Amino acid sequence: HTHTITDSPPVRSRIRHQGGGWAAGGQESTDASASAFIMRIILMNAEAIWGRTPWVRVDRHAHGGVLDGLLNQSPHQPPNGCTAVVAVRWDDDDPPVELRQLLLTPLDSPFVACTIL
Repeated sequence: HTHTITDSPPVRSRIRHQGGGWAAGGQESTDASASAFIMRIILMNAEAIWGRTPWVRVDRHAHGGVLDGLLNQSPHQPPNGCTAVVAVRWDDDDPPVELRQLLLTPLDSPFVACTIL
């Protein structure tokens, strides 16, 4: 893949958060890098207490293709104004589902804001 980093290779796992702990055997996912895997696991633990807004389908080419640009950017570099990016693919779905989760607040902030593309 054109965005692969040799010292932070993709990570495939079946780890999931269940009942206040961690379990193996979840849906297989592939993170873009080891650092993306770590960030996804950190954010996954916090998701249980997050407020959520409804999912909205968006045309990736609307508004001059801003969303398309974010999705085509390297998954290893957070877009301007973002603290971190997690790129993951769920391999068990047909076709596989890919997403990017952008962390919008600093890592040491007591408030967490993120968006999923």
